[in-house]
Amino acid sequence: MIFGCEVIKLLKKLGFKYSLSDLKGKLPGTSANRTTMKSTSYLNDVGSWRQFAKLQFESRPLIRDLLFGTAAVLLLTLVSLCVERWTGYWSIALFYLALVVFLAMRLSKLAVMLVSILTWILWNFLFIPPRFTFRITQLNDALMFAIYLLVALAMGHVTAQLRWREETERRREQRTHALYRLVQCVIESTNLDEALRQAVRETKEISHGEVAIVLAGEDGKLFEITHPASSWVLDERERGVALWCHAQGEMAGRYTRNLPQAGAMFLPLTTVNRRAGVLALRFPVERNLHQEDIELFQAVADHVAAIIQRYDLARQATLAHLTEESQKLYRTLFSCVSHELKTPLAVIDAATRELRTGIPRTGGQALLNDIEGASLRLRDVVDKLLDMSRIESGRVKPDPSWCEVDELIETVYVRTKDVHSDHCIKLDMHPDLPAVYVDSVLLEHAVSNLVTNAAQYSGAGTEILVSVRIDNDLLIIDVSDQGPGIPEELLGQVFDKFSRGPNARRGGTGLGLAIVQGLIQALGGSVHVANKPEGGAMFSVHVPVKTTRLAEDMA
Repeated sequence: MIFGCEVIKLLKKLGFKYSLSDLKGKLPGTSANRTTMKSTSYLNDVGSWRQFAKLQFESRPLIRDLLFGTAAVLLLTLVSLCVERWTGYWSIALFYLALVVFLAMRLSKLAVMLVSILTWILWNFLFIPPRFTFRITQLNDALMFAIYLLVALAMGHVTAQLRWREETERRREQRTHALYRLVQCVIESTNLDEALRQAVRETKEISHGEVAIVLAGEDGKLFEITHPASSWVLDERERGVALWCHAQGEMAGRYTRNLPQAGAMFLPLTTVNRRAGVLALRFPVERNLHQEDIELFQAVADHVAAIIQRYDLARQATLAHLTEESQKLYRTLFSCVSHELKTPLAVIDAATRELRTGIPRTGGQALLNDIEGASLRLRDVVDKLLDMSRIESGRVKPDPSWCEVDELIETVYVRTKDVHSDHCIKLDMHPDLPAVYVDSVLLEHAVSNLVTNAAQYSGAGTEILVSVRIDNDLLIIDVSDQGPGIPEELLGQVFDKFSRGPNARRGGTGLGLAIVQGLIQALGGSVHVANKPEGGAMFSVHVPVKTTRLAEDMA
């Protein structure tokens, strides 16, 4: 009994830490589900990765190793019984040690341990005098017997460890080579579909199984169909596991702690900015994975995600470049056309004024009036094109200063006098409004466009109401008319460029309200439109401002 305890202590020192539960998982009659559950329990504990790797490395059928080892020991024992008369029984121990080293390079560590104990027992029973008993009478035989057990176990353990490390290094080399091939296929590909096809082909060679990829759209949701590059198509149950994996961003399915009853392993494809999809791997039923295999497949998933991110960035860069180039061309064209039109307009205006002084009040004056009116309309179009070009290029920068609100509204009135000459302008404003700190030029331009728009879309003799108030440091200017209003289906489009209502006059550009929105947004405010219940439209401008009241309070 004491000797047996010493043997157990020795085994623990040599690294044989198997328990009865470990052996039970290796005995015949255990189901595949039990093996899967045992593998999953190891995977659940991150600190047990190394133990899991060693156990899986030795998870080959133990019975086969024991039968092979026992057969080799029995064969060597028969040979030793024949040659023992010439070699002596001590030499038989060397034969057994050589066999243990040989088997350690072929069998699992546990099998080598059991075979070593078997040779130790057979050498004692068959060869050490007195033979066919376990009793040892000579001290030197007892010492040799004990030393043999130590050497056999130590040599078996060291040889198995060396073999395990050799196989680990070989798997690591294979992993590095596989990842290198995967990177190469990315470099050689010209588009995302081709890169994914090559990645699937390389992953199939690595995993010796089937590979499927399900990508996600820009909204983050998985597509309904598996990518065409996949070697198999997910069914409804597998798609459910893929949806869970994508939503949680964790591994799921076989060999994992999440939904281990699934028939495949699912790994999320996560990029820097988003979850790009799911990589699914389906292995043969009898396949067991090592730690290095799990890490390899995670690295493969990272590489596939990097492939997707690379082409996402390339597509975004191309789109941004095209957008920038189109906007640059658009602004250049607008600027060129606008400036080229302004020069002849200035000449026409000057010539018209000169001719007006020299032509008598006859029919020639009517022609000059037509020329002057057309010139003014054309100048208005060019000014609006220039304003829109400045707004879209981002060159509109507010330059705020202190100004009186009543002076600002008076400037708007004078600026639009020719437009609303046949309308009645009504002002609703408190006489004691404080001064405001705002860019009066931009605000005057925007309100003038609103008054002009109201005059154009309402009949002669109707009223245009301009209401001004300050509410919590927010300057609110409402411009309403008595026209037909705006069709409900067009309310969301009135501020779009070149958008015109059904009752618009001929010759307009549809840029006036777009300019208003751009100017108000440059001031940090907003503009809204709504139809009045009694008829007509009302435009409301909200601009954040500083007031003299606030300045006095702060002082």
